[in-house]
Amino acid sequence: MKHLAALLAGALALSSALVAPLARGAASAGAASGDDAGRELVRLFPSRASIDASGARGAALWRLELTAEVLAACRSDLSDLRLLDAASQPVPFVVDPGPPARAAATGLDRRRARVLAAQRREVPPSGAAAARFEETFELEAPPPPNGDAEWQLVIEADAPEFVRQLVIEGVRRGERSPAEAPVEQRARGAEASSRVEGSLFRIRGLADEQLASALPALPYDRLVVRLASEELFPLRPRFFFEVARPLPEARVIVVPLVAEGPVAAGSERRFTLARPAGILPSALRIETSVIAFERRVEVFDVARGRRPRSIGAATVFRMPFVRLTEGLEIELGAASGQALEVRFDDGDNPALSGLTFNAVVRAPSLVFAPPAGQEQSVTLYLGGGRARAPRYDLDRLLAERAERGAGEGGSDQRGTVVRLGPIGDNPQYVRTPPLAFATRAGAPVDARLYSHQRALQVAPASDGLARVVLGSADLGLLRADLGDIRVVDAAGRQWPYLIDREPASESVPLELGAAERRGGASRLPLLLPSSPVAPSSVVLDASEAYFDRDYRLSGETPEGRTVVLAHGRLQRDASAPREPLVIALTPTRVTSLALEVGDADDSPIGWTSASARIDVPRLYVLAEPGAYRLLLGNALDAEPSYDVARARELILSVSFQETALGPLGDNPEYRSSARLTAGDGPSRIVLWLVLGVAVVALGVVTLRLVRQDGSNDQGPGS
Repeated sequence: MKHLAALLAGALALSSALVAPLARGAASAGAASGDDAGRELVRLFPSRASIDASGARGAALWRLELTAEVLAACRSDLSDLRLLDAASQPVPFVVDPGPPARAAATGLDRRRARVLAAQRREVPPSGAAAARFEETFELEAPPPPNGDAEWQLVIEADAPEFVRQLVIEGVRRGERSPAEAPVEQRARGAEASSRVEGSLFRIRGLADEQLASALPALPYDRLVVRLASEELFPLRPRFFFEVARPLPEARVIVVPLVAEGPVAAGSERRFTLARPAGILPSALRIETSVIAFERRVEVFDVARGRRPRSIGAATVFRMPFVRLTEGLEIELGAASGQALEVRFDDGDNPALSGLTFNAVVRAPSLVFAPPAGQEQSVTLYLGGGRARAPRYDLDRLLAERAERGAGEGGSDQRGTVVRLGPIGDNPQYVRTPPLAFATRAGAPVDARLYSHQRALQVAPASDGLARVVLGSADLGLLRADLGDIRVVDAAGRQWPYLIDREPASESVPLELGAAERRGGASRLPLLLPSSPVAPSSVVLDASEAYFDRDYRLSGETPEGRTVVLAHGRLQRDASAPREPLVIALTPTRVTSLALEVGDADDSPIGWTSASARIDVPRLYVLAEPGAYRLLLGNALDAEPSYDVARARELILSVSFQETALGPLGDNPEYRSSARLTAGDGPSRIVLWLVLGVAVVALGVVTLRLVRQDGSNDQGPGS
C-alpha cells in the first residue's frame, strides 16, 4: 500500500513520481537521512561530468559555463541538473543567464550631429544596374574625444524596414567634398580623404539591426555621408555622434539543428527542425549558398497537443553591395514544443540551395560557492527529466552583482570560471521508465458491449508512451465526444490513454453522385465513405479552366436536419495555374454532403474529383509492451475517467513511440443483448416493465369508463 501511495503521489509532483519508486524496502524517500537522500538523488541522472577547478583554488565563487551538449541533454528549465560533492550531497547554485543576447553599447557621450548640407537624387538604371536612390549629407565633424575612446556615427530613422549602402568620407579643410568634385578630382581626392564603407539595415524580426558605423580615422573637418539603395524612398535619417563602451558580451552557443523536408505548399516551402528540450534559441540563423536573395520567413513552435504557434518572422536577405550586406538571423520568442517549423515564401523565385539551420542560444552559467575546504571534488549530474527544479536561496548572488554593476568586483563578483570535463554515463543511474507511476492496468471492460475493434501492438519503449492515430472510418462508429473508446489487454483490463487536443488530418475521397439540374442551378451529391464525420474542408477539381459562380455546400446531420456548411463563390482564373478549389468548413458531424452551384445560363461545371479533409483523433496510450485491442462503438457507454488526465502536461512532455493500428473489423465478442444486462440495464428493463404494466392498466380503466358511459347513454329515455 505504501508503494501504491508513492506511485499515486507521483502523478502530482514530478520529483516524487520518479524518486519514490527508487526507494528500497518499505522506507519512505521523505524519511531517509541526508546521506541516503543524496545517494537516491544520484540515481535519477543518466549522465555526469567532473569539474576541473585547478585554476580556481581560493576563489569565493565558481562559475561553470554550460555547453550545448549539457543543454541538449536537459530539460529547458534545467530542472534535471545538479551539482553534487564527493559525498553525493547537493551543492547549491544559481543559474545566471548572462546579459541579453542583443546587448548594445551603452553611450557615455551622445550629441546630435550638425547637418551642413543635404542632397537627394534618383539614379536611373544603367545596363544591368537597377535604378538607385541616393541621399548625401554633409556633417560638421565632432570634437576630439577624451582619452582613447573613438566616436561612432549613429543613425536613427522612423522607417520600420530598410537596407542602405553606407559610405562615410572625411574631408580636410580646403578640400571640396567628393560630391562636389569633378570625376577626375574624386579619384585623387579619394587618396587624401579617409573613407569608411558599410551598410545600415533594419528588418522586422531580425535578431540584429545595424544602425551605427565607425568614423574615418584620418583628421578631417567635415564628413560626407552617402546612403544608397534600390528602395526608391527617402530614409530621412537623424545623425548622432556617440562615444560608447560595450556591456559584457553575451555568451551564446550556436547549435546546428537537423532539418526534415522541405514540404511544398504552393509557393511556400516548410522545414521541420528537431529541437532538443534544453535548447531554447533566442534566434535562428539561416545559411545558404545563394549569394543574392531576399525571402520572407516565419518560424513556428510545434508541440504535441496544440496547433503550431508563430514565434518569429523576418525578411532574411543577402545583398552583394560594395561590401556584402546580409541579415540571416530571425529573432525568436519562447519555444516550448519538440520542433520548429520554418516556412519560406519563395514566390516565383527559385528555392534557396544549401540551406542549413543553427539555433543561437543564450548560454547560461551556474554560479556556486565551492564545498568547504575545496579539496572535495564537485560533479555535474544531468539529464533524465526525472527531478524537479531545485530551490536554493542563492538568488541574492545575482541580485547583488546587478546592484553593484557588471563591471565591478572583477572575477570574484562574477565567479572564477571552472571547466567542465567530458560527459559520460552515470553508473548509478536506475533506468526506471519516467511514466512507470502511470503505466498500470485499470478496471475490467465488458468487451461484449463494443461493436468493433482494432489490434494494437505496443513495442518496448523506454518511456512507456505510444501514440496511435484513428481513421475517418472509426469516427462513423464513435460518439461525438469519443467517450466510447477503450484499450484492453488479453485479460479484458483497460489501460489509460489521453486524447490529443491537436488532431491529425486525413484526406478521404468523395464519390461524385448523379448531378441534378433545377432551374438555373445544379445539385451534386458528394457521397461519404463512412458517416457521420465532421469534415474541416472539401477539395474540388473540375475540367473547366474558367468559372465564377455562386455555391452552397450543405450537409445532413445524424438527426436528419439540413445545415449549410459554407457558401460563397467558386472562382477559377484561366491565366492562373490550375489548382483544386478548397472550401473551408466549420467541422460539423454530417452523414451526407451536397454541392449546389448557381449556373444561370451556363452549362454545369464538369467536376472530376472531390475529397474531404477530416480531423482524426490521436491517442497517447500508457501501456506496457504487449498485444492489446482498441474497442470502439458503444453508444451507451460512459466517458472514461483516468488519473493520468490530471498529469496531462507531464505525460505529454515525454517522448512517445508511433504505433500503427490493425485494420478496423467487427468485434467477435459483441452481443447486442449484452447491453440489457450490463450496468444499469436490469434497472432499465424493470422500469420499462413497470411502465408497460401501467400503460396496460390505464388502458383497461379507460376502456371500462368508455363502456360505462355508453351504457348510460342507452337508458329508458333513449
